[in-house]
Amino acid sequence: MNFFKIITLFIFIAFYVISCRDYPIEPNNNESAPTIEETKLISSSDAILGINSFIIKQDSLAQLTQYDEEKHRIPSIWKGTIFNSGLWIAGEQKSIIRCNILGATNSLERSNYTNTFKSEKLGVYFVNKSIIENPANSFPSNFPLEENGKPKLYGDAMLFSVYRSDTTRTTPILQNPIRGLRFNQIVYAYKAQELSRSIFIQINIFSVSQGLNNAFIGFWIDADLSQEKVGYDSINGISYIYRNLQNGENTHTVFGYTLLHTPNSFNRQVGITSHRIMLKSSLELEYGQSFNNSQNIYSTLKGLSNSGKRMVNPTTDKNTYFAFTGNPITNSGWLDTERDARQLLSSGPFNLNSDQRLVVLMTYETGESLSEALVKLKLKVADIRNKPHLWQF
Repeated sequence: MNFFKIITLFIFIAFYVISCRDYPIEPNNNESAPTIEETKLISSSDAILGINSFIIKQDSLAQLTQYDEEKHRIPSIWKGTIFNSGLWIAGEQKSIIRCNILGATNSLERSNYTNTFKSEKLGVYFVNKSIIENPANSFPSNFPLEENGKPKLYGDAMLFSVYRSDTTRTTPILQNPIRGLRFNQIVYAYKAQELSRSIFIQINIFSVSQGLNNAFIGFWIDADLSQEKVGYDSINGISYIYRNLQNGENTHTVFGYTLLHTPNSFNRQVGITSHRIMLKSSLELEYGQSFNNSQNIYSTLKGLSNSGKRMVNPTTDKNTYFAFTGNPITNSGWLDTERDARQLLSSGPFNLNSDQRLVVLMTYETGESLSEALVKLKLKVADIRNKPHLWQF
């Protein structure tokens, strides 16, 4: 092989390696030191966590969404998977049902959360080891701290933000927020290969004036895999989406999420009390976006229909708080049909008079068959549950 051919081959290999990088990789310890700009703690209206193959964005509404395809390249199987997701909470405050939600309406008023406090814009912060170790950085209030008082990093990188109830919203569904609600949201991930398909979300509620009685808390996801189906593993407390393979595909992708910790974790397995139907195309009035007031949201978080009725398992004709508990491998039990699906896991009731915590795990697995992908998903969630040092901060 002559010199010209060797150079041509080298250029081709270099171009191929660069073109196959599906997402930006944060510099590791073997690369050059970060610049001063990269080590500053910067507040922004939205931020991206992209240190592994599960890439997610958070904005000023506390909303978690997909990575921006227009600006960044991502793995093809993961495009558009998390269209919208976020925290829901509702309860009784001085005999009035109040709620804080995200993404329950098609209007521009999608959330009654805000990260502005007394005209101070806190924003969303991206934090990694270099930023933590930069002594010039001044960290915002309620930032997690080590026992020695130094700023604490969750995982290998995280997004940090603080929110409160927004009392300026005028849409009926948003105009009764919980009085005095304040919480921080910490989204974090690990670079380790065994955790490269997982994202953790810790929500710490640290203030609710007047308290909140008979409260329910939940985390809602609109996860898009294109005409997907929703399932629920009642044994392991995992909500998951799956779909039939499309033309030319030979790998099954299954996305799942669960609540690792809830205010009710102490008195029941994983503390999940409901997995509710959340539809966009059918049963819209009872199980879709047709929310008119805080009572509708309260009913939803309880695992009831929008009007407060129990769900009915069509294969047993029995009332239930858990939808789509069938087995898609054996094609038995209550199974979903293909559509644009949503998922809601919730926990309650509890009284919110002091600090509370919710920890959410999002993860996905692939396999040559749906059965293989589901088994891998369940094993991954079980493994993470058994390693609380990964998520118990």
